[in-house]
Amino acid sequence: MGQILSQLGIEPKILLLQAVGFLCLYLLLRAYLFGPIAHILRTREEEVAGHLDHAAKERASAQQLRVDYEQHLAAIQEEARVELQRAAREGQAERERLVTDARREREDLIRRARTEIELEKQKALLELRRQTVELALEAAGRAVRVALDENAQRRAVDQFIAEVDAAQGSAH
Repeated sequence: MGQILSQLGIEPKILLLQAVGFLCLYLLLRAYLFGPIAHILRTREEEVAGHLDHAAKERASAQQLRVDYEQHLAAIQEEARVELQRAAREGQAERERLVTDARREREDLIRRARTEIELEKQKALLELRRQTVELALEAAGRAVRVALDENAQRRAVDQFIAEVDAAQGSAH
């Protein structure tokens, strides 16, 4: 084997020295380079895993916030719908109350108008009676003043009636 190495130009002592040097270098690199790099890689890996966990938690939190928001929005919409229905019911009740009040007022006005008409009718009848009595008294007074025979009395009454008719005809 020594001859083969010599023919290749490799010295066994140098090879051994290089192997020991390589082993020392490997141990030094492992202690001072590979260890810290492995530690840095593990730390970085843990950081990435932590960031991923944090992102997953944030995503879950955002999802929960969205669900809460949608529930809150649905509750607000339901509340608005209920409030609109209540307002519509109140408006309908108010409309019905106003219509009822208007009908009651109309009926009261009609009742008062009928009462007033009846009172005016009674007044007119009383006035007509009073005028009739006055006319009868005036006719009787003329008949007595004339104190003539029955034919003269009839002519006086007929003349008086004609005067009254003429007066009423010109008044209308």
